[in-house]
Amino acid sequence: MNLDIVEKVVEYIEENYHSHISEEIIETITGKSSGYVRNEFKKVVNIPIDEYRIRRQLSLIIQEMKNINKKLNNSNLLPWNTQNSFSKVFKSNFGEPPMQFIKHYNEHKLQYKFNVKKFKVSYNSDIRIIEGLIRKLGNKTNALIYILSLKPYILNPIDNLFAISGVNIKDILIKTRYAQGIKKNFFAGKVPREFYNNHSKLLDKYYDMKKGISFNQFHNEDTVFHKQYILVKKSIIHRILEYTKLDSIINDKTDPNNLVTLWYEDMRVEESKDGMIAMPNELIESGIGMMKWTILSELVFQEQGFVKYTTMEELRVSIKYDYCKPIDVFKEYCEKCNYRNYCDDDSDCLYIEELSEKEKKEFYDKPDHEVLTMERLCEEIKELFIVGLICFNYYE
Repeated sequence: MNLDIVEKVVEYIEENYHSHISEEIIETITGKSSGYVRNEFKKVVNIPIDEYRIRRQLSLIIQEMKNINKKLNNSNLLPWNTQNSFSKVFKSNFGEPPMQFIKHYNEHKLQYKFNVKKFKVSYNSDIRIIEGLIRKLGNKTNALIYILSLKPYILNPIDNLFAISGVNIKDILIKTRYAQGIKKNFFAGKVPREFYNNHSKLLDKYYDMKKGISFNQFHNEDTVFHKQYILVKKSIIHRILEYTKLDSIINDKTDPNNLVTLWYEDMRVEESKDGMIAMPNELIESGIGMMKWTILSELVFQEQGFVKYTTMEELRVSIKYDYCKPIDVFKEYCEKCNYRNYCDDDSDCLYIEELSEKEKKEFYDKPDHEVLTMERLCEEIKELFIVGLICFNYYE
């Protein structure tokens, strides 16, 4: 990872934000091909270089306008040649016209300058952690499995109230984890010193206590409680994936029993009532898309003991369809009757009414999505690992 190249690009944009910054200029100031620079920039900053450049130039220009109290028509908008082109690009990036943005100015909504020096410190720290882990566990694959096996810590709504009142968040997280272990939902009593020390080291080393995945839980329709899951630092996951790919552990040979959801610890202390499957509220309200939702729900069923998949093939067959790839089930019949422009479903299709009972059954039995392949299943699972909604159950 070439941080010096990224730093040169970032500083050049800061000093030349009123200029047109071409690929040729980028190659000149870095001494590298534009393709190489793009690749390195995306790896470090996590957004494409063109997107960062445009958003940062727009941000610096709008800051300049705000600081010297200038209107759009007498401001230096270069490298945009007209007010209209500047306004159009600004709105597409920040959601509203520039002058309206200035009226209720919020600097945090703009593109911040990427801090390369701060990133270097974090990067070097992550590398030391990962290389130490590889030495300890023997190889890169074991290190990757360990990182992805670190389960989330949970900050419940009541815990949040303690955190707001000034109680040390690390203490809250460790007490909550201990309470889960002894099957108590709220107060865990005194945490054993060894347990506390072990989890304190884990949190300090691997977890980001300032960020996480947060969900709203609604009670009595008008009360909202925030439930937060504290996850492994994304930077550590990205660094370990520079050493080895997820394909080494997420493939058709993966044991589905080792895949557990974000809600695994919660589900272990809940019991289903009346034979009903208790689905986490966070999953129901997640809005993550049908494909990922289906994978997660199948794993929740497994965690509660309703099903057990011994192979990835069994999981694939159970899910059956790729919900990201719909099929137009009406195409075959509607094109025959030339009624396609008017009917959206079978209730309006005149041709279907003329089918025999056998043909109707064949039509209604036709899948409306493509069959899920093993490759697609593994890709979706890999994405779920990266965002933190799935982890491994190799280490307890």
